[in-house]
Amino acid sequence: MTDAGAADNAEEATLARLREPVAAALALVEERLTTLVPDSVGGLAPVVYQQMLKAGGKRLRPLMTLLSCVAAGGDTDRAIGLAVAVEVLHLASLIHDDVIDEAEQRRGKPSARQQWGNRAAVLVGDFLVAEVFHSLAEELERKSLALLAQTVADMCRAELVHSDSPAEVDEATYRHNIQGKTAALIGTVCEAGALAAENEAAATVLRDYGRKLGEAFQIADDLLDLYGEASVVGKPVRQDLRKGHWTLPIIYALREGTPEQVQQLRQLLEQAQADEEAARQAANLAEALGGRAYATQLAAELVAQAQQTLMSLPPSLARERLGELADYVISRQR
Repeated sequence: MTDAGAADNAEEATLARLREPVAAALALVEERLTTLVPDSVGGLAPVVYQQMLKAGGKRLRPLMTLLSCVAAGGDTDRAIGLAVAVEVLHLASLIHDDVIDEAEQRRGKPSARQQWGNRAAVLVGDFLVAEVFHSLAEELERKSLALLAQTVADMCRAELVHSDSPAEVDEATYRHNIQGKTAALIGTVCEAGALAAENEAAATVLRDYGRKLGEAFQIADDLLDLYGEASVVGKPVRQDLRKGHWTLPIIYALREGTPEQVQQLRQLLEQAQADEEAARQAANLAEALGGRAYATQLAAELVAQAQQTLMSLPPSLARERLGELADYVISRQR
């Protein structure tokens, strides 16, 4: 077995363990996802949607929703519709992100915008968001619907701010940006799971857990973009540098390097938007200056904080798996 195959098997074993307490509910979520946008809808919507579903994905957000519900003392039956909703919102956000980033691949296959164009991709993404709220309006409690709607608005606002930001941002601005996007959604996912269990106190705890986890998740994602292998990650790497976006390893290196090192890195960053080799050299220089280690350590600290937050919940298998999920987030290879 190749190293990649062994790594895949190890990851699947980890995911199976994480899913164990809610495996039956996750199977029902998958069934609902498959039938949410039937062929009878017509047009490209079901085609694009089914392709996104079949491309894979770990269903981490539904998993977080269901585990949060159980950790808050609830029954998964009350959170299945919510778990479906958060996954479809996530898929819609991926479609939109690929348009914004002009991405050609998603999970190792051509992205929706690459196959059908930006206009179609945006419209399908919008349709999925509308379908979530239409199909589940009668099923979800008003609090959960309001929470999801507010989070979508917050994510859009954060993306607009990020798009207007100059490349050269400091660490505080970088963290504010990712808190408004990835961390906001994951915090909402966990909070909503607890609300399905009608446990307001646990909802506050799990929202804080999710926000810390979400920030660590995005830092880990940014590290994969800089230092991952495209064949493993499932999409081209170093795309942030090619788009002129600086993530935490770069920000740290520019802050901590000597004037000569900073000048060299800036030259590479300028060339990186048109030259893949310059992008690779910039990432390597940032690593040599401590940027990769710094970002890795910050992600680990955020995970530890998230795990500590969980300690205020009663002990349970679901709580234990949420703690393990936090470790998985920063150890994954894709």
